[in-house]
Amino acid sequence: MTDHHKQLSLADLDLPRKRGRPSTGKALSPAQKQKVYRDRLKQSGKKSVLLDADECRLIRLLITEFAFTPGFVCDHETYLKIRDKLEPQ
Repeated sequence: MTDHHKQLSLADLDLPRKRGRPSTGKALSPAQKQKVYRDRLKQSGKKSVLLDADECRLIRLLITEFAFTPGFVCDHETYLKIRDKLEPQ
């Protein structure tokens, strides 16, 4: 005997499942992921620093070519700019 008043659900139907991983509803936007990453860096005591292309070239040059050359000096304004960005706050 069949029950004609029984409610059917989607699970009762033989529909093909969707492809891929099922969503959990907990997905983060890229901005939220970046905030979590920055918070994790802060907790570990690390810090990210943004440098422009000229500052990166100067640092790369200092590290690769002039690290052990006595008397190498860059202009004072560039030095202060890099020092302020790399200085812990």
